[in-house]
Amino acid sequence: MHELKYLTVQMLCEYIHKSRSTVYKMIQNKTIPYTKLGRGVLFKREDIDLWINNGCVMETELVNIPKIK
Repeated sequence: MHELKYLTVQMLCEYIHKSRSTVYKMIQNKTIPYTKLGRGVLFKREDIDLWINNGCVMETELVNIPKIK
């Protein structure tokens, strides 16, 4: 079976067995690797697998990119 490279919030919830509210709290607290795509959020499966293998701890902090005015 072909595995997807990116997961949506709903797909991630099923993948890691967490509720949507828990996932959104992890995003807000920057405790899970994610990618912003416009107003949406995607999760790279490879990063999520590494995060899980790392005890659900991020190895590095997410880069905060300044907004262009």
